[in-house]
Amino acid sequence: MNLFKNLFKYRPRPNRLPLEDYTTEIIAYLLGKDKELLNKYLTLLLKKDIEVETYNIKTQYAIEAGRIDLAIFWKSNLTYYSLFVEHKVWSHPWQYEDENGGQNSQIDVYCKFQKEVENSKHGHVALITVMPLSIDYNHDDCYLGNYTWWDISELIKKHIRQTNSIYTGLQYEFIEFLRTNNMAGFDNFTVEELISVKNYNNLCSKCSSIATLINNKLPDNAFNGLNKCFANGENVVGGSYGVIYNDTGNNSPSAAGRNAYLWVFFGLYFNNGLFKEYYPSPKFSDDHIPDVSCSLMAWFKSPSLRDEFRDKTNMATKEMEAVPIDEEDLYCIAFMKRKPLIDFIPEKNHEAEIVKYIYNEFDMLRNNHEILEMIHLHKSLIKT
Repeated sequence: MNLFKNLFKYRPRPNRLPLEDYTTEIIAYLLGKDKELLNKYLTLLLKKDIEVETYNIKTQYAIEAGRIDLAIFWKSNLTYYSLFVEHKVWSHPWQYEDENGGQNSQIDVYCKFQKEVENSKHGHVALITVMPLSIDYNHDDCYLGNYTWWDISELIKKHIRQTNSIYTGLQYEFIEFLRTNNMAGFDNFTVEELISVKNYNNLCSKCSSIATLINNKLPDNAFNGLNKCFANGENVVGGSYGVIYNDTGNNSPSAAGRNAYLWVFFGLYFNNGLFKEYYPSPKFSDDHIPDVSCSLMAWFKSPSLRDEFRDKTNMATKEMEAVPIDEEDLYCIAFMKRKPLIDFIPEKNHEAEIVKYIYNEFDMLRNNHEILEMIHLHKSLIKT
């Protein structure tokens, strides 16, 4: 679990996800603790080399017209400077109408404060957003421009490579925090990998390759009473790539479809097209990106039997996500541990990392006696 993601367990106001506030507090802490990172941050925004002598960083800095997300005050070469930074995630700086009917924004207010109230030519204002905004705030030398969280992420990554700091671990966590909140992208995409995410046929070819690696890694007789079949996205297992252990007594892909009442599945699945209503939706289902999944899926002829199975097997599957599915005449419960395929792409050898992830989960399930008892419990419930 990412350290900073735990911030969201605390909700200061109901029905509000304070992502901008948390991001502000984190970056302020990192800059305040690492003077060299602060120098690089200021150098990036001011577009000139900055070496601070003394500094003070405040968040939610109150002025008459509102609160500024991040305020940095520093001394360099016997001169005092200040920088106000407005942080945005998916919103724009707020607009208001002045007494003359003109339109102004937060940026206008902060620049005015820097110029008139502070009465200093050494005051600056910057805006940081997820994506660059089309609005151009032109305030002479006061406004430094619109930067992105990607810019900040890249700055911190470069700093980590160049500096051995006791705060490196926290800085890595912050980069991951930005990524998981869709505020900064992935690293090391090749052109071919980007194309494969966009092009369904190429992506299916990659899935087939991964499925073959998984099939070669997993043994035939892993779960007593279940037969192994190789799933390559075809026939009635369309969208599934990997290995399915099923209870049909048959190792053909067609037998692993609706003729089976129990699956133990290891691999990738899309769940789009003809079989969309039968299986859980992947985390990026609308984008046609499959999940890398280790799952146990059990079908029953009544919801009461499914619920009985779920309740009796809750402890054995406590590390797995439970997803119920209602069909016309069958009721399924899927116990799943999964990650989107796109999470693995930044790895240098992502196919090997996928197989490693799959095998670790496979090994856990195969050696979990409670899971093996679940299989026998399922058989007894099905017979009733």
